[in-house]
Amino acid sequence: MEIIFSRVALDRVLNNLRNEKIYGKVLRAKGIIQVDDNRWVEFDYLPKQIEIRDSAPDYTGRICVIGINLNKENLQLII
Repeated sequence: MEIIFSRVALDRVLNNLRNEKIYGKVLRAKGIIQVDDNRWVEFDYLPKQIEIRDSAPDYTGRICVIGINLNKENLQLII
């Protein structure tokens, strides 16, 4: 299943990762995904810093989330 985010939606999702009650303590997340205008972006998430930048196309998106007591079910709902 291919999911394509808008940049606005991606920013909202990354900001929501700060909610420990829903997702657990997310220490870091990073990935390469396609956005709605047929471009690819790379993102890096830290609790106090989010960076989204243009990237080269990839054959498939990749997302990695690292943390403590992560709620995998809730994380799968957003990614």
